[in-house]
Amino acid sequence: MKFQKSLLVVGLLALGVVGCSSRPPRQPNLNYLDEVKHTVKGKKTYLGLFTTQPVLNYSVDKIENPPSIVVSLDAVQVQDTQLPKRFRDKAIKSFTTNMAQAQGKSVGQVLIFVQEDLEVKAKKTEYGLRLDLEPLQ
Repeated sequence: MKFQKSLLVVGLLALGVVGCSSRPPRQPNLNYLDEVKHTVKGKKTYLGLFTTQPVLNYSVDKIENPPSIVVSLDAVQVQDTQLPKRFRDKAIKSFTTNMAQAQGKSVGQVLIFVQEDLEVKAKKTEYGLRLDLEPLQ
């Protein structure tokens, strides 16, 4: 019985160490992009960019070659962002993240590679940013 308890304690400790080491420790004073959520309703695509703190400054730009949308988030860390892996959307090919420097500040970028030209509406939310994407008519 003692052996089983000690084995259980060792197992729980090992699980805790492995679970904690899978993500690098975060600094509480930095803003992180945790996750990008993807939803399609009809012809519209909705993207939720969830951050640990409200987003102060952002910009959304369309790039023609390759066709993409770049969402730049001032002072937001995007290295460990959970991106949509499997999704069905005729308009979007893929997602990626990038850290860039602009005017001496770090800028987190979410790059959304698209298959068609889309109208983009961005809105700040309590939890980050919401993008509404709709095909141009």
